[in-house]
Amino acid sequence: AVYSILDGFALGIGCAAPFARDGAGADRLVRHIAPFWEVNEVWMVMGVGFLFGAFPSVFAMLLPIFYLPFMATIAAFIMRAAAIEFSYHDPARAKRWRILLGLGSFLASISAITALGFMIQGLPFTGPGTVGGVFLTAGIAAFPLLFGLSGVALLVWHGMVFAAWKGQGGVFPRASRVVWAAALGLSAVVSCLRVAQDPDLLARPLVWAGGAIFFLGILLSRVFVSAGPWPFRATTMAITGFWIATAAGLYPMLLPARNDVSWGISIRDAAAPASSLTILVAATPALILLIIGYNCLIHSVIRRPDRRGRGREESSWKNG
Repeated sequence: AVYSILDGFALGIGCAAPFARDGAGADRLVRHIAPFWEVNEVWMVMGVGFLFGAFPSVFAMLLPIFYLPFMATIAAFIMRAAAIEFSYHDPARAKRWRILLGLGSFLASISAITALGFMIQGLPFTGPGTVGGVFLTAGIAAFPLLFGLSGVALLVWHGMVFAAWKGQGGVFPRASRVVWAAALGLSAVVSCLRVAQDPDLLARPLVWAGGAIFFLGILLSRVFVSAGPWPFRATTMAITGFWIATAAGLYPMLLPARNDVSWGISIRDAAAPASSLTILVAATPALILLIIGYNCLIHSVIRRPDRRGRGREESSWKNG
């Protein structure tokens, strides 16, 4: 959740970079995300390590079924990193590196989010505590695919409002309304499909609260699209609401079973021994505060918009 907020906009900008109006605008966007992406990937790796320490049995069960999206996500992050670095040192082929940046950012986002959607809809358990099948061949349905596309649309919109905040909204002169509508529309469809799968979700107040925060954030980000940092704060609110609704919908299960609810794995069943959890619970708040503090420092250093080449770009964003 923290990673999707702090680095989601960088993935979104990466996805949109090949469609920038001009190369100079795309280069400015990459310059804006450069202070964030590399360190946030380190936080992500550390977070995965913490989750492994807290739920080791879950990783053992998930890796066989999620090898494909796991390896695709790793390869995509490597692709994104290489594209960002080489775009600085090989300006003669900058367009090719922007295409590679877009491809890597999209593959990283769609692989991870679709895998999450696959897990939310329920895994193909073959018995109590036993998962079978392989990703994409275990009966994957429309929900995970739409879930992945809606997540990518949300991240791209998150990136676009960040670009507008930094004075680069006009780099995408005609795409803003399309991306916002895609994020809103796909999210609404996914929400309806999720409720159709599990109508009991409507009886959970936190699901309602998370959904309300999510859609309110999406709407406010469009209403205040030219109001400085407020659209970015609104999309951050939307992503927070998404994670609240998702966690509330799954609780107390960690790995729900698609075919028999009783076969799923609960948080209590999957948790590591108390001695390990004590250490992780003590260390996790400090890590999260360090991550947030570092990102706040970066935002404070580069908080002023980049006004070079701003001119007509800002007006085209507002009218887009």
